[in-house]
Amino acid sequence: MSKYEADQSSTRYWKEPLPIRLGWLKDAPYDAIPVAEYLVERFNKLQRIDRKVELCVIEVQGAPAGRIKNIFQAWLELKDMGCLVIMGPSISDACIEIASLIDEHKVPTITSGATAQAVGEWYFDISHGAIPEEGHLIANWLVREGHKRIGVLYDTAYHASEYLHHFKVAARRNRFELCGEYRVNQLDLGAAREDADRAFASLMKSNVDAFVYLGTGPSSHHAAQAWQALPQGKPPMIMNDGWYGSGFATYAPMFEGLVGICGWDEENPVFTSALAEFTEWHGKPPQHPEMFAVWWTLCSAALEGIANAPILSPEGVRRGLEDVTLLPSAVGGAGTCVNWGKWSRRGLSGKDVYVLRRIVDGVSTMEMRYDPMLAKLM
Repeated sequence: MSKYEADQSSTRYWKEPLPIRLGWLKDAPYDAIPVAEYLVERFNKLQRIDRKVELCVIEVQGAPAGRIKNIFQAWLELKDMGCLVIMGPSISDACIEIASLIDEHKVPTITSGATAQAVGEWYFDISHGAIPEEGHLIANWLVREGHKRIGVLYDTAYHASEYLHHFKVAARRNRFELCGEYRVNQLDLGAAREDADRAFASLMKSNVDAFVYLGTGPSSHHAAQAWQALPQGKPPMIMNDGWYGSGFATYAPMFEGLVGICGWDEENPVFTSALAEFTEWHGKPPQHPEMFAVWWTLCSAALEGIANAPILSPEGVRRGLEDVTLLPSAVGGAGTCVNWGKWSRRGLSGKDVYVLRRIVDGVSTMEMRYDPMLAKLM
């Protein structure tokens, strides 16, 4: 190669830098890929860094019905592609299992699992659901409504036991009487509906004031249908964020009258402005308001970490994520922000990170926000 050709090659090298790769291990069935695509497109147009970002997506089935090995392989593939930060997995059981792999291979990873059991130096979280807090939010509503005798349903997902643990902590604080605990199948099988029918029949004999459901997506449908089939005058039921199925128009009637934990609030201006901005770009609203809020916030935080990175390497992006502070969140109520730090990995903070909503005539309506005065110790 002549000196002139070498100079030309060097010029091309500097004028055509390779893009930074942002990975997404997509293990949940809802379609939020357009949300991430829009945010990456906007980030590149704003020229937050002197390189472009490229989104790399691998879709895989892990928990509850797939194989955890699939999650591990997809994460390692994204790492080998050179992704400097990986988004996902989403399902809490997968998040718990993959945490040690993340720390072993040292690529910063932002999951959306609700669990608080997955921790690590390279592990970050924008939680879809928040297991420790949800039990206390449910208790807050039960206190407001005057319910004391509680029947509990939870499913066979590993992290459902984590939900039950934290609800029991809230129950002790509020002096509830737990009249029974029934575990139902987490998969979308006939056995799950049969389990729920048996649970309600038994708990009704215990003269409960209210039912509490603590589980995951598929089993929530069976619990909701079994509750709907109970006779008039039945005790009310409140659900954890397994209630999110009500956000799909197809399933909303199934959840009619039920109260549940939810991650979006129409009084959060970050959520409403993001929703309008995305809908204009996409030409139609997102598939699910809560999924939209979670992935808008998670992807925004990942890109902010890249922008903050002192050097564009996995170590640099980890340090950049630790500098994400007071980043406005589309999840939760007004004032919810993302805050990470040297020893902080659960990103969402604020009193109303999750709220309570109810389906009324097929429409999701605000039920209540956390009331500290109802939670104060006597």
